[in-house]
Amino acid sequence: MMFGGFILRTSHPLPLEDHRHLMSRPRILIIEDQPLLRQAFSALLGGAGYDVVQAVSGEEALALAPQARPDAVTINFELPDTDGLALAEKLRLLPGLAATPFILITSQEFPGNCEETPLPNINSYINKEDLIEHLLPCIQHHVGDAQSPSLPAKHHL
Repeated sequence: MMFGGFILRTSHPLPLEDHRHLMSRPRILIIEDQPLLRQAFSALLGGAGYDVVQAVSGEEALALAPQARPDAVTINFELPDTDGLALAEKLRLLPGLAATPFILITSQEFPGNCEETPLPNINSYINKEDLIEHLLPCIQHHVGDAQSPSLPAKHHL
């Protein structure tokens, strides 16, 4: 197989989808029902070099996540059809999402931002009032900077 002018020979080649993280930008799944917030998240993360996939409900997120194969997921705590904790539990059971970082977006009072949390299936949380300031650094903390060639932790070979 030709790769960048070189012949690449492997005894056990991986399917193309297993190499996605080497060829594209980190992908973030945003689960948010408020259109203005969803657009703001997409503009912020897309402008920073991330590939963004959006879902407006838990049902839509469950349908999109297996094909999207996100490198991180942001979940609004209060969605019209479910709460963020219940949705995170269901998403974790889908193939390829067990080690994916989940970031809860909440208006609940928690100390700090992008903090590790004892909440089940949630890696970090961000308070909505501090969201624009902390969203990008929190994503970078979990999956790396989209502008640099570093691999997210879940993709190390």
